Amino acid sequence: MDGGTTYERMFDVCHSLTEIVRWSAIDEITEYAFYGLTGLECVTVGECVGSMGKYAFYGCTSMEELYFNAVAMDDLKSRNYVFYDAGRYHGGMTLTVGAKVKKIPAYLFYPDSSYFNSSHSPNIVSIVFGENSICASIGESAFYLCSSLTSVMIPVSITSVGYGAFWYCRSLSNVYYFGGYEDWGKIGILAKNTELSNATRYYYCEMSPTPDGNFWHFEEGAIRVW
Repeated sequence: MDGGTTYERMFDVCHSLTEIVRWSAIDEITEYAFYGLTGLECVTVGECVGSMGKYAFYGCTSMEELYFNAVAMDDLKSRNYVFYDAGRYHGGMTLTVGAKVKKIPAYLFYPDSSYFNSSHSPNIVSIVFGENSICASIGESAFYLCSSLTSVMIPVSITSVGYGAFWYCRSLSNVYYFGGYEDWGKIGILAKNTELSNATRYYYCEMSPTPDGNFWHFEEGAIRVW
């Protein structure tokens, strides 16, 4: 996909489309661009994408993998329905954040307009970051009500977590942090992130650690707890 922008319902008749990977010069994903593509399984959001319109991936219920590489995308507004029901009818969606991404935009995965209703939230089960990530912040309500989320990787580059970024992520149980205990204490975590703070936190240690505590490492590219 080359060019500056998508346009509304540009794939309206492509119901069998399963993968979108090439975004060499796309800087805007417009409203309804991929609306209702129920066969879409894998999406890569390119580095140049600077904005995303309402309902862009609404109803993409088969989504299993989302590669978010937008370096500095604008924050979204609440009730944007961008990923409404994404991955809803599969075992869960993995979000991979590219190493060059500077921030996770506010309200990126905000669910429907019903207060505390997660029935149409994107079915994200895990969040991982690319090696040597430079991401500095996770925006306000970015993952609000992502009730299927069980694990999240947090790079040491993160300095702030916005208000309610992980609010009502009731299934969040494991946080894999790339830094140490003191590094974690320096992150500015705003209110309504109890689910993040209360999850079991593991600190990265490449070699088998000698002190007691919760530590993790990579083994053949997969997260492993020491």
